[in-house]
Amino acid sequence: MINGKLYPHQQTGVDLALEAGKYALYFDTGTGKTITALEFIDRVTCGNSLRFLVITPKSVIESWLKDARKHFPHLQIGTLARYKKADYVKKMVPGKEFKNTAQRRDYMQKNFDIIVVNPEQVIPRGKLKKGNVDYKLFDGSIVDESAMLRSGKTAITKILIKMSDLINYVMLLSGTPAPNDSFEFWGQMRCLNPELLGKSEYRFKQKYGYQDKFNQWHLRSGAKKEIMDLVKTRAIFVDKRDVLKDLPPLTEIVRYTVESKKNKDQRYEIKDLIGGEGFNIGQLAKYRELASGFIYKQDVATGERTGEVIIYNDDKLNTLKELLDQIGDHKVIIWVQFDADIDRILNITGRYQTAIATGRTKDLVKELSWFKGEFKTPCKYVIGHPLSIGEGVDGLQEVCSICVFYNINYSYDRYYQALSRLERNGQLNPMTVFIIITLDSIDVDMWGAIQKKQKFQDYVRDKLK
Repeated sequence: MINGKLYPHQQTGVDLALEAGKYALYFDTGTGKTITALEFIDRVTCGNSLRFLVITPKSVIESWLKDARKHFPHLQIGTLARYKKADYVKKMVPGKEFKNTAQRRDYMQKNFDIIVVNPEQVIPRGKLKKGNVDYKLFDGSIVDESAMLRSGKTAITKILIKMSDLINYVMLLSGTPAPNDSFEFWGQMRCLNPELLGKSEYRFKQKYGYQDKFNQWHLRSGAKKEIMDLVKTRAIFVDKRDVLKDLPPLTEIVRYTVESKKNKDQRYEIKDLIGGEGFNIGQLAKYRELASGFIYKQDVATGERTGEVIIYNDDKLNTLKELLDQIGDHKVIIWVQFDADIDRILNITGRYQTAIATGRTKDLVKELSWFKGEFKTPCKYVIGHPLSIGEGVDGLQEVCSICVFYNINYSYDRYYQALSRLERNGQLNPMTVFIIITLDSIDVDMWGAIQKKQKFQDYVRDKLK
C-alpha cells in the first residue's frame, strides 16, 4: 500500500472482483494479496450486514488479524483457532461471558464481520458430521492459498464448493494456484463459476486430457492454453516482475507457528531470563532450541552436549514446507541458526536441489556456485547461516530475491547481515523476507528486539517494566 492507498495492480484486482462477485487473485509472492482481499471485503460490507469467512493456513491467521486491525480497524475480525486463549475472547467481546467454546464460536460467527479459520475447522467431523464453523452463516468467503482446492476429491474442496454455491462473494488467493498442471484449476474454478470448466472433474479431465496405462492423467496438446483462456475470464495473474515500480524494495512477512502442547519445564518464561541484576544469557539456548521443536541433550553431570538431538515436534518444519509450496518456482535462501535443523529441512527440500552454506560446509564456494546457477543443473534452495555467508560473499542477489528466516538470532546485526546478502547492488527485484515465528516462545521477543533494533537484554527489561 502507498500511504494507505492500494497499488495499481491491487486496485485493479479489487475492481475486477467487485464486478464479478466471485473472482481469483493469483498474485505473486510479496505483491499484497491479503490487503487486496481486505479492501474487497471492506467495499462489499460497507453499509451492508454481511459476514465473510476467511479460510487460510494456520500460519497465516495472525497475519490476517494484524493486517485487518492495522489497516481496517473498523472491521470486527476474529478467529476460532484453538490456540487462542480465553483472554483473547474477552478482549474481542468485552462484557460477554460464554459457558463453553461452542457458545463463543456461535456468537462470533453471527456477529463479527470476518472470521478467520484454518481448513481443518471447516471440514465436517465426528458423529454429527459438522465442522467447527457453520459456513451457512456467511455471505462471502476468501480462500487464501487456493491451491488447497487442486483436487476435487479432498474434503476441503467438496465443502468449499458447497459453500460457494450458496453465497454471492468468493475470492481465491494464490501465488501458485496450479503447481503441477492445469488440471488443478478445476476445483478453484468450480467455486467461482460451475459452468466454466464444468461441474464434473472427471468429464473436465476427459475433455482436456487422456490417461496412460498407469491411469495417470496428461494434458493433450493445446489443452493448457484452452484451459488458461477460460481461467483468465475469472482470474487476474500478477507477476512480481511486471509490477516492480509498484512494490517497496523490501517486504517483511511473518508466518506464525503454533506449537504443540509443551511440558511445564519447556514453557518460555521471560522472567526466567533475568537473574537478579544480571542477564541470564545461558537460558537463551534452551528456549531458542525449543522454539524450533528440538533440544540438544546434555550430560547431567557436566552440562555438555552429548551429540544427541531430542525432537519434540515438527510444527515449525511443517510451516516451512507450507510456505515453500506457496512460494513455488523461485529460488529461496533459508536462514538457520542450528545445525540440528539442517537435516530436518533437507528432508522436505531434498539434497539434490539444496546447497548448504553453514559451519558444516567443506566447500562453500562450490555450494554457492551451484545455487547461483554456475553448474549444468542449478539448485533451488540454499540453507545458510549468516556467519557462513558473510562479508565477501556476492552474487546471490543476482539470482534470488526471497529468503526465509527459519529461526532468528537475538541480534539485529545478524539479521541485517543476512539481509545484506540480497539487499545490495545488483538486486533487480523487490525483496520478500519471510520470518517464521513460534507463538508463545522466545521467537516473539527476539523478533520484537530486532524490529526495535534493541539489544535483546534491553528489550526484555523494558518489556518486564
